[in-house]
Amino acid sequence: MFKFFSFQKEVKTSFVQRANRLKLSPFKQMIVKIEGHPFKIYNISSSGLALFDNDDLIKTKTTRATIIYEGSEEKKYITSLEKIHHHHDHGYTGFKVNEDIEGYEKFVFSIFDIELQASQFRKLRDESVKQNPLGPSRWWEGGEEKDFYLVTNETKDKVLFFYLSFMGNVISMDANRVLFLGEVDNDEMRFERYQGSHTIVNPRPLTQEAKRLLLEVVCNLPKINTEIIDDLKQILTNNTNE
Repeated sequence: MFKFFSFQKEVKTSFVQRANRLKLSPFKQMIVKIEGHPFKIYNISSSGLALFDNDDLIKTKTTRATIIYEGSEEKKYITSLEKIHHHHDHGYTGFKVNEDIEGYEKFVFSIFDIELQASQFRKLRDESVKQNPLGPSRWWEGGEEKDFYLVTNETKDKVLFFYLSFMGNVISMDANRVLFLGEVDNDEMRFERYQGSHTIVNPRPLTQEAKRLLLEVVCNLPKINTEIIDDLKQILTNNTNE
């Protein structure tokens, strides 16, 4: 069993309802085809999406598009997109869906349930989080049985320690950079949620599915910097102990 640090908790506030922009993890294979051209997705929400490098190819303000999810079970959705804005600096264009919004929402929700949950996590103020001696410490909470705790170097671009608690499962990297998957002891989760330490039971090597879950959550946390996401991807790439 493993013991983890105790944290301080700030008062909860209600979430602001909005169309959350979701980032695709490397495990999510999804493209949009317009007039035979495949485009990569920059981000996607329940009301629209943004596509990379397409402004020169898509000449009209509205266009027909086929959204293709290449998962274990391929899913397709055909809709009409309306061009809203082009971000020259980042090389992507934003579109809104302008027909059958309810059907499009169901399509997105059927694929991105975990990412949508992650986008509603709340980052606590750094000063309200008990700091770890290893380095700057940050904490996100997403409701019952959902937390992400992160310790980085001083420049906040390298991961030194983390744990993700998501619906009873824990994915963690300790200070020795050992990655593992486990579960939180139920009694301690109920009675010592934000006080004392968490006891992790049944620790074992990360599976491919655990890596997928980790990136789907972390890539979509609010106010997470891209350097941390990139470093985490590299850590998982280097991890071969499955």
